[in-house]
Amino acid sequence: MPPHPPSSSRRSAPWCLTALLLAGLGCGGRGSRVALRDVEATLAPELNTVVQLSWTSDQPGRSWAEYRVDGGALAQASSVSAYGQEHRVDLMGLRSFAEVDFEVFTEGSDFISSEQGAIVTGGIPSGIPEVEVSQLQPELVSPDRFLLVAMVGLEDWVLVLDRAGEVVWYLGMHEDWSDRRLMNACFTVDGQGLLYGVNGFHAGTAEGRAVWVDPLAVVLDSITIGVAHHGVEELPDGSIAVLQGDTRAWYDPDRGQEVQVTGDALTVYAPDGGSETLFSTWDWREPEVHDRFYDAVDGVGDWTHGNGVSYDPGSESYLLSLGFVDTVLQVSAERGEPMREFGPLGYPVEQGQPFEFQHGPHWTDDGGLLMSSTIPGSHGVMAIEYEVDDDRQQLSERWSYGADQGFDSSAGGQAIRLSNGNTLLNTGYSGLLIEVTPGGEPVWEMSAALGAVFASVVFFDAFPVGG
Repeated sequence: MPPHPPSSSRRSAPWCLTALLLAGLGCGGRGSRVALRDVEATLAPELNTVVQLSWTSDQPGRSWAEYRVDGGALAQASSVSAYGQEHRVDLMGLRSFAEVDFEVFTEGSDFISSEQGAIVTGGIPSGIPEVEVSQLQPELVSPDRFLLVAMVGLEDWVLVLDRAGEVVWYLGMHEDWSDRRLMNACFTVDGQGLLYGVNGFHAGTAEGRAVWVDPLAVVLDSITIGVAHHGVEELPDGSIAVLQGDTRAWYDPDRGQEVQVTGDALTVYAPDGGSETLFSTWDWREPEVHDRFYDAVDGVGDWTHGNGVSYDPGSESYLLSLGFVDTVLQVSAERGEPMREFGPLGYPVEQGQPFEFQHGPHWTDDGGLLMSSTIPGSHGVMAIEYEVDDDRQQLSERWSYGADQGFDSSAGGQAIRLSNGNTLLNTGYSGLLIEVTPGGEPVWEMSAALGAVFASVVFFDAFPVGG
């Protein structure tokens, strides 16, 4: 992590910066009848892009801060402290080397006091890959201001980027598992922290990890999740759902010999670390040799190649993406049994483009089945949404984008419905994110530096604390 900028790099502010930063004293605020003491502005220990404001009031009250970044629009951040005399506000979503002018407030039943000051944020670590943003039609971009991304490259990073591509939050891999591969990152179910997953394949070990982090990039906890791959999913009770490789001996009738074949198991880890395998593809059907079966290692079959799991609290079920058999399974969380099967072995696509080697299938708010898909017969990738017809047990294409755009990607991918109805296509290993309207008009793009890809993306509008 780079050092905080020296005091000489801090520019003068129109408010009483010298008194605040050098003497720790305020210059008085509007309506002051109660003193605010020990006002301090510092950068968070693990994040040079987070400003922590703290102060003490002579009488208890509620507190907040108002601030401007580089002279821009006035913003407000609420306190992370309880009503009292010790106050703290974290300013988040800030770019590196940004000048922040602020005013802190405490309000009681019969008073309101404030103090002013300024501080400059620090730099970001040098290993973070750069991104480039194209604002194609800014007036049509969704209002979601930030992206939580798991970025994989020469180094793996969990990052928060703003819409202009500036890094406003960052977390490198913990040194104990920095040689492992980052799978995904998401917010915890309670919205007050982050969760990311790493697998051990890159390090030649079976040990994957699920890691919980607070908004100030402090690791809170982690558990071992075995041979996990393609992401972690937190459940409403705090448990973790993962897909794991399930390798067993199987007799290949075409070869006339027994081989080792890897299927997939859905395993749930309780908060105390205990685990239960809820479902395995070996309980679903017998393996069938396909074109990709022996591609990785001759004599060892890669059967289903699961590449995604998502939990739907409404139906209390999981969607499992089985990429090598072009199938999405809906599995009951209570019974651990398939409820529906989408793809050539179950509900086929009768109208529109079939999906192939899909990634990240999930339900939209209006019941559509949205995913990214490889375009059959190519390395192209697209976003596609289906209508599910249970009466006819079939799928029909409802919406799609990218089939004729030439997005080339060897693996990965994601499709996300945004808050205004736009859709974000993560093209996976090509390192491109593109937001399009329901009519298929591109309105925003973000591309990663060569060698870096977006393993996962989550859009959001406000940080768990401040911002």
